[in-house]
This record gives sequence, structure tokens and C-alpha cells, in this order.
Amino acid sequence: MRLSLEKYTPLTFLIGLALLISLSVTSYRSLNNLTRTAERVAETERSIALLEETLSDFKDIVIGHRGYLLTGKEPYLKFYYQARDDISRDFDGLRLLAARNQQQRRKLNELEQLKERSLKLSEEIVETRRQRGFNAAQALIERDSGQALMEDIRRVIKEMEAEVSRVLQVREAASSSSARRAKIILMAGSSMGVLLTALAFLAVRNELGRRRRAEATLRQSNIELERRVAERTAELSGVTQRLRFALDGARFGAWAVELPSGRFWADEASKMIHGFEPDHQINSIEDAAANVYHEDRASIKARVQEAVQNCSVLECEYRVVAPNGDERWVASRGQVVYAESAEAQTLRMFGISQDVTERKQAEVERERLLANEKAARQVAEEANRAKDEFLAVLSHELRTPLNAIVGYTNLMRGGKHKVEDTPRMLDIVLRNARAQQQLIEDMLDVSRIITGKMGLELGPVELKAIIQRALDTIRPAATAKQIELEATFDPDVAAITGDANRLQQAVWNLLSNAVKFTPAGGKVTAHLTRVNSQVEIAVSDTGKGISREYLPHVFDRFSQEDYSITRSYGGLGLGLSIVRHIAELHGGTVSVTSEGEGRGATFSVRLPLTAKQAPAPQTNAIQGTAGFTSRGAESQLDGARLLVVDDDADTRQLLKHVLEDYGAEVKTAASAAEALEAITTSLPDALVADIGMPGEDGYALMRKIRSLPPSRGGAVPSLALTAYARPEDRVRALTAGFQYYVTKPVEPDELATAIASLTGRLDGHSPK
Repeated sequence: MRLSLEKYTPLTFLIGLALLISLSVTSYRSLNNLTRTAERVAETERSIALLEETLSDFKDIVIGHRGYLLTGKEPYLKFYYQARDDISRDFDGLRLLAARNQQQRRKLNELEQLKERSLKLSEEIVETRRQRGFNAAQALIERDSGQALMEDIRRVIKEMEAEVSRVLQVREAASSSSARRAKIILMAGSSMGVLLTALAFLAVRNELGRRRRAEATLRQSNIELERRVAERTAELSGVTQRLRFALDGARFGAWAVELPSGRFWADEASKMIHGFEPDHQINSIEDAAANVYHEDRASIKARVQEAVQNCSVLECEYRVVAPNGDERWVASRGQVVYAESAEAQTLRMFGISQDVTERKQAEVERERLLANEKAARQVAEEANRAKDEFLAVLSHELRTPLNAIVGYTNLMRGGKHKVEDTPRMLDIVLRNARAQQQLIEDMLDVSRIITGKMGLELGPVELKAIIQRALDTIRPAATAKQIELEATFDPDVAAITGDANRLQQAVWNLLSNAVKFTPAGGKVTAHLTRVNSQVEIAVSDTGKGISREYLPHVFDRFSQEDYSITRSYGGLGLGLSIVRHIAELHGGTVSVTSEGEGRGATFSVRLPLTAKQAPAPQTNAIQGTAGFTSRGAESQLDGARLLVVDDDADTRQLLKHVLEDYGAEVKTAASAAEALEAITTSLPDALVADIGMPGEDGYALMRKIRSLPPSRGGAVPSLALTAYARPEDRVRALTAGFQYYVTKPVEPDELATAIASLTGRLDGHSPK
């Protein structure tokens, strides 16, 4: 039976449709396989590209830190830090791409370990170069070879690339196979479809063929369009990401404004820089300027108008105040450009903003440091000027008594004076010598104060007796100026704990200062009273008084109200500072009051009943003071055999003269060697030795003497007579073996008494 084409057309159509559907499903699956294979090939190619970028980043890290090592310039670190950031991103991509390949994951783990070692070594080199210099960083490179580490990195990357290349070849082969298989299926299906269609639809063959060709063309066009859209989207996404990364890395925020409409746009970073939340809506320039400091808005507006008029670059710095009150500095830079519009008047400004608060704070801090440095320099210049003035006054105060000493000594030596004037001349010489000695003692006390070596020898002290002795000492000077001395004592004041010598020195300084600045016919009064748990010593005078400006500086060291060469009063300005330090050592305070110039002044010292400082160890030492005398020593030295050791010939002659006047038999030696020979030849009753001598000093001499047996002089009583007056010098002398320590200059009676006590010839003493 012959079949009619029109009768069996629906059946043929259904059969052909079924066959076409099955072939389409098969083709679809083949195309999916081909697509997946192509994606895997693309993924493999991305892996190779990432590996190459990773190796390049490692090279950039090495180049960056080596460039910084060689030059020490921070710009070289820009590529270093950029490479560090890029390599982290590359590793993230590699981890995703190697997720399905166990061997690649192992290699990637090994590469990550090498990366951490490389980054650690690079960071250590950079920090070492920054903090310790080129040599230290170079030594670090020589110690930990980065070349071997880089070779390992290259090796691992090459192995990973080899594995990726192998996978790529496999996937490309699979892709080719899938393509061939899809092609074969497609060709077979097409042939069958054409055949069936030709059999079933001969009438509509041309129409179906035309539609099939049109659909194929459309499908191909859609595929090409989708490919282009995907490529363009990927390109735009990459550009956007790179731009965002650059802005974030530099801590910039982006913004744009349309002119003249004022429509404004800002990214999240720019909003946060200007004190807004990231989701805050900003639609206009007024919205953007809401947090700008009100005093800066006018200048910003003027700069924007200028940039718009000139189509130039906008640069401005301004302050923003966040809602929480924080004030920040922002620097903005923008560029005016023509918008993409047919209207030439339509403008747009693009710009970036950066938080520059830290730089501004650094500038403020720099200005503050400069101001402090300037103030410190002024203080140093003032101190230097005060030092020069003090040295000039010191020279004057030392030379003035020296002039009298030298002048009257030359008069007496030349014999061109009246015999009856000799006692007066000797008194003048002695008075000036003692004045010079007092200046030196004050300087030594100040030195002890500055170095913290002034100590106290504590014991019970009757302040009434201290004040009376100080008054007796100062009375001749007061009588010479016809100044009345008066003292009042509170009967409730009992003995306190303190250093009698230092307290007498403080009271004497106050009285001496009052007598010096009180004119003839004036009055000086000393008061001793009890105030609660303290005692107060007050010295008042009717002298020149103290100006209000100078009152805060009265107790400063080297401080005098008048340093000019026309001043009426001498001195170094040390006495009152010594008084203050002595009072503070006793746990007390000092103060001064004055109603002004010409109206006198009152100095007060308040002391606790018990001093706060522990008593210093007692030593057999005699400090030379101008007022110490002990008569009756002449008979005590009769027949005493003494050996005097001093490298200065004049001093040896003086001591020989003085001690022979007291009845002693004196031998002298100019050195330690002569002294040892003299002792072993004829054992003296006592030894008087200087400390500072050339060759061997007095300490070495005494150690050698004490090493001798007693029969040869090892136990000879010894006294150190020296110009070294520091406490440590006294301790060193007594430690070396001297029993007594006396400072130069010394009064003859004082020296004779000390030797009499040393040899057991003074009543109430036994040999040491």
C-alpha cells in the first residue's frame, strides 16, 4: 500500500519531532560537557597566569626590600608593600583553583610556607635597615640567604605549573574529544533529521530549512553577544576593583558633583572621612558640607568657584566635625571636566578626599617642639649669661681680698711702713685671708649641695646657744657699722635634734647677710620661738629691703639682685641658698618677707623638733673654721718629734716654723720616699702628711707605713693635712690609715691642738 504524504504527515512529523528531541537532548548534553571542559581549560589557564603573577610578586618583594636596603628610601617600599598585598590575593585565587587537585593543594601548602618565610625575612630586613642601618641588614641577608629561598619558591611554582600544564593538556584533549563527539552527534542528528524531515515534510522542506538556518544564525548571534557582554562586564569589573583597591590602599575617598545643578555623589570611604555613616544619603553640595567646620566653608566655596571658572584643579584643606564632636582635617583634590553631553555648559567635577589629621597633628607638634626648643634656648642663654656674671663676680670677690693680702704683705716685706702699723696690717691680711677662705668654703658647700653629698651629724642642739655664738661672731662687724644687735628667746623652746655646726652656719649666714645690707645705725634682731611642733629662727633687719620682683629668687644659687659693677654690696649670692639647703636637710623650710626697698626684711627658718635624716658616722676629723682656737697647746708639744711631709717647699717651711714655735722638734720630707726613709731611720712621735703629691700620694704613703711592723713605724700616729675637702676625701684618708683629717688652711692653734690630741699630750685624750 502506498502511503500518502499528506495522510501521514502528522505521524511523520511526530516521529521526526521525537527523533529531533532526542537528538537535541543528546546534543545539549554534549554541549554542556564541551562547555564544562572549556571552563576547566580556562580555569587551568587562570591557574598558570596566577602562578606567573605569584612568582612576579615574589620578585617584586625581593626587589622592593633590596632597593630599600641599598638606598634607605621609603619610596622603594611602595612596590614591596604592593607586592605583599597582591601575593595574598593571588594565594586566595590559587586555593580556589587547586581545591579539586590534591597534589596541587600539597604544593600550594609548601609554597605558602615558603611565602611566610620569605615575607618574614623581607620584613626583618626592612625593619633592621630602618632601625639599625645598612650593615646590620646586609649582615642579615648574608646570614639567612634569600637566594636559596627564592630558588625553592621558583622550584615549587615550576612544579605547580608543570602539573597545571599536564592537566591543561588532559583537559584540552578532553575538550577536543568532546568537540568531536558533539560534532559527530550533531552531524548524525542533523542527517537523520534532514532525512526524516525530507520523508515526512517534503511539502514544507524549504520552509523548515529556512527556519532552521534562521534559528541557527540567531543562536550563534546570541552566543556571540553573550560572550561579548561577559567580556565587557569582566573588564569593567576588573577596572572597578583595581580602582577601588588603589583608593582603599591610599585611604582615599571618591566623590563627584554635577555643575551647575549641584547633584553630589560620594563613596563610602569619602562619607566616613567627612564624618557620615556609610549609608547616609548625600544628594547635594549642601548635604556634603553639613559636617564641615563653619569657618572653613567660605574658603572652600571660593576655591570651588575659582576651579569651575578656570576649569582648573581644586586643592583645599578643611576641618570636619563629626556628630560625636571629633574634629578631623581633610584634604580634597578635584578636577573640572566637560560632561559627556551635547551641551557644552554642562560640567562635572571628579575628586578624591583624604584624612590628613595625623599630618596636621604632626605639624602642630613640630611647631610646639620648635617653640619649646626656642624657650629652652632662651633659658640656656639666660643661664649662660648668669654664669658669666657669676664668674665675673667670683673673680672680683676672690681678687679683692687677695689684693689686700698681696699689697700689705709687700709693704711689710719692703719695710716701708711704720712699726706701730704692723699689727693693723697683719689684722687686715688675716681678715682678708679669712674672707677668701669663707668664699672657698661657700663654693665647696654649694658643690656638696649640687652633688648631694652634704650630710648631717645629728645630735641634741640648743638653738639658743647656737644663736648666741653666731651673734658673738658677727658682733665685731656690727659694732664697726654701729648696728644694734638684739635677740629674744622663747623659754618654751627645748633642744632639738640636728647638726650644730650646720645650724650655726645657717644662723651666721642670716645674721651676716642682715648686717651686710643694713646701713650704719640700723638694727638686727634674732628671734627664737616655738610654733606648734616646730621651732622658728627669724632674723629681721632695718636694711635696704627686697623688691617684690626679686623676692621669689632670694634663695636661688648664684642669685643677686644687683650684678652690676656699681653694686654696693659684695658676695657671691650663695649664703642664702646654703641656708635653704641646710634647713631642708633638717626637714625644715625657709621664707622671707619684705615690705619693699628701704623697709628691711625678715628671714625665717622653721625646723622640726626631730630631724628626719639619720646621723652620719662620726670620724676623727677636724674641719678648719675661722673661729676655732684652743690655747694652751704650746706646752703640750714640747719635745714632740714630728715628721712633716709636703711636696710644696713653702708649706713645709710654714709648718716647720709653726710647730717649732709650739716647742716641737720638726723634720721635713718632700716626697713619700723621703718620708719612708726618715721614719725607718728615726721613728717620730707623729706624722703630718699632705695628700696630693707627685709620684706617690699621701694615701699610698700611709698604706706603705701601715704595712710596716710597729717597731719600724707601722703604728705611728698620723694626721692628714690637705686642701682636698670633700667628704669622700676624708673617708678615703681615714680608710688609708690616718687617724685625723685637717683641711687647709688651718689655724696654728687648731693644728697644734690636733697633734697634741693625736699624740696623747692633750688632757682628756689618749693616743689614737
